[in-house]
Amino acid sequence: MNSEKHIKVTGYSNISWKDAIVKTIDEASKTINNLNNVVVLEQRATIARKQNHRIYGRPRYLI
Repeated sequence: MNSEKHIKVTGYSNISWKDAIVKTIDEASKTINNLNNVVVLEQRATIARKQNHRIYGRPRYLI
C-alpha cells in the first residue's frame, strides 16, 4: 500500500517565482525528510510603484 503526504507552503522573493520556489524548498527540506516532488499551485505578484516588488510562489510538496 502506497501513501502520500501533502503539505502546502508559501514562499516569496523580490527576484522571481523560480527564486521563491527554490528558497521555499530549501527551507522546507531543513525539517522535512524525503521531499521528492513539487507542484506549484499558484503564482501571484504584488505590483507597487517605486517600491520593491514581491513575487509569491506557492508550492505543494508530495512526500
